[in-house]
Amino acid sequence: GGGGAGGEGGGVDSVVSAGDDGAAGGEVSAAIFEMRYRLMSGKCYQNETMFGIVMAGHPKAEVEPETDVCRVGTAVRIDEFQSLDDGRILTMNRGVQRFRVLAYLAENEKPYIQAWVQFFNDDPPKDPEAVAVREREVFANLQDVLALSNKVYKKNLRLSDAVRDTAPLDEGAPRTMEQAEAFSFAVAAVLDVGRELQQSILQTRDTEARLRAMLQVLAAAKRYLAAEATIRDAFGGKEDGAGKE
Repeated sequence: GGGGAGGEGGGVDSVVSAGDDGAAGGEVSAAIFEMRYRLMSGKCYQNETMFGIVMAGHPKAEVEPETDVCRVGTAVRIDEFQSLDDGRILTMNRGVQRFRVLAYLAENEKPYIQAWVQFFNDDPPKDPEAVAVREREVFANLQDVLALSNKVYKKNLRLSDAVRDTAPLDEGAPRTMEQAEAFSFAVAAVLDVGRELQQSILQTRDTEARLRAMLQVLAAAKRYLAAEATIRDAFGGKEDGAGKE
């Protein structure tokens, strides 16, 4: 399909209704067994084109009339493609660009759904400094959560490449709004959020609002992990029930 970012109309090879959609910059895996979508995924992988994923079954999102399919989704590119002996195809897909469905093609020669879509980015912020402050707060809290998680679960996990590549590492360096938007989605991609929030942060065109939502998720995670760490420290780091007679 065609169409560029920033509000141009274009076609995507398919719009797939799914339980979850991927954030821009994030990854979403898929196990494909229907023949029409096996054909679609093979074509997209071979031609290095994108297909679209939209969420279904969301009670509060903006949806198509008389359906439960969201109008806002993510165009993804297939990074990994594996054909299995049982006929299924496993793919790892990377979110590239958000879109809004303008119209589904009524006369469609393909066996899968096609649509005209409008790609979009966040709106210019009213207060760029507020966005910069939220970015730094999110990054600091994300590092705190990672450190606590590694302590509690005795792991040595690192920030994802997408987060490190877009994070405000140098506080004095100038930041573009495109970097801030990419960072907000990179953080959203690594956090475990519910479907309602997932769709909300995808639909919003307000970078600061998305960062504020991430701050709330991180604050809750930090409280939980801090309590877990305190409990484990109190028992000398032993697992529940360890050391009991």
